Amino acid sequence: MVSAETSPRPAQEFPVSGYVAVVLASEGEIREEWAAMRNCALEYLRACRRGTHRALSLRDRETGERVVTIILKREGGRFVAHDARRRFNRPCGPELWLVAQRAAAVCNGATGAPRTRRAASCRKAQHPELHRSSEMLTGAQATLDFGA
Repeated sequence: MVSAETSPRPAQEFPVSGYVAVVLASEGEIREEWAAMRNCALEYLRACRRGTHRALSLRDRETGERVVTIILKREGGRFVAHDARRRFNRPCGPELWLVAQRAAAVCNGATGAPRTRRAASCRKAQHPELHRSSEMLTGAQATLDFGA
């Protein structure tokens, strides 16, 4: 769907927040998702072909059951969560919307080590009232939760 020159091809599936996100990399896969979920996935088929959007199927890690279809949109060279719908186009709700945003971060390559910033440039360091928690986040989860 997306040429290798414009975007590195992500893994076919990856874990995100207790779910498994499956990249829908072909027209057939998007049509299969639409047939199972009966949502608006087909409306994004042309945009996925052009590479401006990417479709993901979020599935239950234990059962493999489809939970939500996520549509990512390329903005400024990065993918952002654009739409996320449950079966029959029901809204996904705030919890699954956060998962959709984390999936976008993974597609953008946020699975590596978290970036650190110097205290002089960190807004939280300059404004202690913005610092909400003293709990330390580490590893890949820190990368996905930072700024969420």
